[in-house]
Amino acid sequence: MEASSPPESTILSTDNLSKYYPIRGGFLSRSNKKYIRAVDNVSIQLARKKTTAVVGESGCGKTTLARTVTMLIPPTSGKIFFEGNEITNVKHQNWKELYRNIQMVFQDPDSSLDPRFKVKDSVGEPLRGLLGADGESVRQQVDLSLHAVGLSADHAERLPGQLSGGQKQRVAIARAIATTPKLVVLDEPTSALDASVQAQILKLLLNLQKEYALSYMLITHNIAVAQYLSDNIAVMYTGNLVEYGPTKSVMRNLDIRIPLL
Repeated sequence: MEASSPPESTILSTDNLSKYYPIRGGFLSRSNKKYIRAVDNVSIQLARKKTTAVVGESGCGKTTLARTVTMLIPPTSGKIFFEGNEITNVKHQNWKELYRNIQMVFQDPDSSLDPRFKVKDSVGEPLRGLLGADGESVRQQVDLSLHAVGLSADHAERLPGQLSGGQKQRVAIARAIATTPKLVVLDEPTSALDASVQAQILKLLLNLQKEYALSYMLITHNIAVAQYLSDNIAVMYTGNLVEYGPTKSVMRNLDIRIPLL
């Protein structure tokens, strides 16, 4: 299903997107179901080849929004459009094509990387599963992706347990860009890292965005990270989108002064 005249500059948008979770109660309360409104009627547009940061306190619904727009969890109601096409219609969805173009980098690489997989296998997995690639083509693309994030061919033979925290997050980023996606969702990509490593990863993400013409959706509670990396900021509070606009304008409205990293 086509969205009605989507702007050329928009890569992903939502229309009154909601995700509710039922609260389990006792036997007598079953007739009056209550819900946690993790995401409540959020309408947002992500600009192509730009970074939109979603900020807010813990529990405000940022990560739920990220997982819902990528269809890792189904929405309760509302619609999601990627490049003008509705992706909330499960019956007619080409999931391999969708996840080739939308990738995600999770907060903790220790949990997102299989400890039994060598780096070359973790980065190569989406190439085999989503693109049907094999053999030499996988090896070449793995080498290119690792080189792009500053890792060598030697790292390809290592297990996650043999890498530092920053190196593991670089592997997670390499895996995300291996399929040459159009949109990458970054869920707190630096919060588990030391401050000096955070700066390196943020600079890497900026360089990759230019090199691969990527669009980013950045989930973060760190306003300094949002200010450094984003072009637009969306502020969430208790599941609602309460402010959205260019980063400089939103920062001015929030009256926050933070030096760039």
